[in-house]
Amino acid sequence: FEQANSRFMGVKLHYCGYLPRTAAIQSSVAQRIPFMTEDHSREEARAIRHITQAILDSPKNEFAGIRFQRYQSDEA
Repeated sequence: FEQANSRFMGVKLHYCGYLPRTAAIQSSVAQRIPFMTEDHSREEARAIRHITQAILDSPKNEFAGIRFQRYQSDEA
């Protein structure tokens, strides 16, 4: 997947982590409530912090592939 993504989209992916499959997350999805509103020392919260830090620490993608731009009106 990483090789195909790099070749066709021009983006290098970096693994940042995963959310554990826990009863708290499954219940959160079923009840449609965020699981992070509760105890921030739980396994799920630690995983979110780990993923967040990994994203912040990941290298910036320098690529000429897909870019998202704002479209401005020519009438301005």
